[in-house]
Amino acid sequence: MIAYRVLGRRCAVLVMLAGTVMLSACAGGPDGAGGLGLVGSCKDLKRQLGTYEARGVHLRADAAGRGAKLSAKQRVDVARYNGLLNSYLSNKCHV
Repeated sequence: MIAYRVLGRRCAVLVMLAGTVMLSACAGGPDGAGGLGLVGSCKDLKRQLGTYEARGVHLRADAAGRGAKLSAKQRVDVARYNGLLNSYLSNKCHV
């Protein structure tokens, strides 16, 4: 039973990473009006990150990194937040 849980978590991590890579591959470059493909503009990314940060998702992401247990919805929120943050940083929106 424990082996299935470990395998399930590893698969979930791989799926999250694959989704992040796919979102990053669609990105074009930093600009305020658009051009980042399916991800949206830098302004959109910043707005979405702000929404997640206002809900405290960034704190849950830190807790998950330390090994804290999260609910399924919290894990989804953390995965989405990490994907947005990765897109924001990889597209040099912070520069």
